[in-house]
Amino acid sequence: MQIIEIEANAGVLRVIHNEPPRYRAFMLRCWEVRSPDPGGLTTWRFSLEDPDARQRLGFADLEALVAFLGDELGGPPSRVGVSSNS
Repeated sequence: MQIIEIEANAGVLRVIHNEPPRYRAFMLRCWEVRSPDPGGLTTWRFSLEDPDARQRLGFADLEALVAFLGDELGGPPSRVGVSSNS
């Protein structure tokens, strides 16, 4: 269970978490599926493998992959930030 404390000091709210940040690792695979028709559409397929759970999930398109990651990381894709920090 996670407990969050909120402090208010000089009009600034500070959230104190009592648990370390979460960490998730996935192996991402991407591959092209070509139409057999000349000049046909090319689509991309995706899979994520969770090495801890030894589970692989497949996605028919990029939107489905991003939606899954948004759910896994705690919110819709618009709330998931990208950080350049390692």
